[in-house]
Amino acid sequence: MQPLIDGMVLEGSYSLKDPCYGTTLINPNNPKCLKGSPWTEFAQSVMGGNIDDKNTYINTDDNFHRVYTVNPVHLPQVNNTCDGSSKCDLNTVSVTENYYVRLNEFDTGKYPIGASEMKAKLLSRQSIQTAAGNKTADFHEDDEVGSRCAEINQ
Repeated sequence: MQPLIDGMVLEGSYSLKDPCYGTTLINPNNPKCLKGSPWTEFAQSVMGGNIDDKNTYINTDDNFHRVYTVNPVHLPQVNNTCDGSSKCDLNTVSVTENYYVRLNEFDTGKYPIGASEMKAKLLSRQSIQTAAGNKTADFHEDDEVGSRCAEINQ
């Protein structure tokens, strides 16, 4: 069972705990609810790409929110910048909502327990690269080439 449990933890499965869904962007660290998804935190580092400065690390804080809400709107953000002169943690925030098949309300075992979709709001590669000190980061070259989703899922 351990691989299944590990997968549920990585997803931030709502079967383990309810999501926090706070009103502010950063959810509280509350033992009664899940703050965010470790998978999305990993996905943001892949989306950000390789950073030239080996002293800069992407630190992402993922938070569960309903992605369709209009008020308040929860969007990903970069909280600081790095200039490459010293060790630096580039602190970012991402947003995730897991979607589950609603037919399994009775927990019969007929439907999967994993999320059928993880709706994630991530920062673009250009925004991560720019915040990490890459002055030549370009959206058309960094984000429009290839399939980032396939790269992340791989």
